[in-house]
Amino acid sequence: MFPRCAPARAGALCAEGEVAFGQGDPARAAELFEESLTLYRGLEDDAGVAAVLVELGPVARPQGDHDRAAALSEESLDLGRTLGDTRVT
Repeated sequence: MFPRCAPARAGALCAEGEVAFGQGDPARAAELFEESLTLYRGLEDDAGVAAVLVELGPVARPQGDHDRAAALSEESLDLGRTLGDTRVT
């Protein structure tokens, strides 16, 4: 069972990950996005999962993990299509 603040925390972690990535710290961004993703998955919030996956793909690239970047981007695209979310398609 997640606390009531879990959706807000997931969103805040995602936003903090965006800041970290923008400041040139992909390792920290990945940690924050992964924590956010775990929360969104636990909440069964597919829109949140898709939003974080969109961010995680580009974070994996500069770390040299191109296979993971492609897999994350593909999962995001598939989920976005399922949800009808044109921002990720």
